[in-house]
Amino acid sequence: MQINKSSIFISYIERGIKFPSLNTLIDIANALDISLDMLVGNSVNSNLEANLCYINNKLIQLSPNRQQVLFRIMESMLDIELDNQKNSNIIES
Repeated sequence: MQINKSSIFISYIERGIKFPSLNTLIDIANALDISLDMLVGNSVNSNLEANLCYINNKLIQLSPNRQQVLFRIMESMLDIELDNQKNSNIIES
């Protein structure tokens, strides 16, 4: 079964560059003869991996000193976000 999408578009979906509509996801699931939840079950992890790969490719273009600066900034931002999440969970309890 064809889904009437270009191979380039499918490649973008696979690499997390573009995101398909719900109808396109349904067409892909039907073409592969799998359920929609099976198709998208790991999409969050796949998108995260694609985003991390994208960031890594950008970082390696920088000097080691600039990489270290950005790493410290990201680490601080993550620490703040984790604290916010922790505090939010305490408030909800």
